[in-house]
Amino acid sequence: MARRRRNPEEEPSDDGWGRYASAHWGDEGTKHWVIDDDDLPDETIMMGALRELTIDPEDGEEPYDLILSKKCILSFDPGPSEKLYAILDPKIQEDCYFDFWEDAPDAPTYWLQAVAKQAGGRQAKYPAARVRVKVLGKCLSVVYTTLKVGDGMSDYEHTFAEGGGQHPYICIDEEGRLHFAGGQYTTPDAGITG
Repeated sequence: MARRRRNPEEEPSDDGWGRYASAHWGDEGTKHWVIDDDDLPDETIMMGALRELTIDPEDGEEPYDLILSKKCILSFDPGPSEKLYAILDPKIQEDCYFDFWEDAPDAPTYWLQAVAKQAGGRQAKYPAARVRVKVLGKCLSVVYTTLKVGDGMSDYEHTFAEGGGQHPYICIDEEGRLHFAGGQYTTPDAGITG
């Protein structure tokens, strides 16, 4: 399981601090967290507390909201992919494991990269973690809470593929980690687009 700890001794790159400040409209941030997870990039930029994912299971069932806690993080890779990452609180990760992996023993598993390619979009061309996953469904939207200069602490909701294009899929691996796979989105400083 991924562990997160505050590490004031290991500083992020100057580029990372700058990207955080521009993504939060001038808020410079004060904390640096080290996430112990080999499947994450060396550096990700926190967008905010990941609060909710709306998922369409595409199996005839209605879309549902996966409610998370303020202890979960939505972050993105500051590199060219601008890929989104869900970093879960260990208790939430354990709950996700039992709810979506353990309770669905017959659900097929796929390589995350194969799911990304199936989903399509600009994110499909970037490498994904080499893990096997079960697909929960299309991610219709994401809600996160963050502090941005001028807005204060606010909830932001992004609906994927509003202007056309492909939705990312939400997948779970055998450790209970959630993964975004594929999709047309980017994460410029104004927030998630596409």
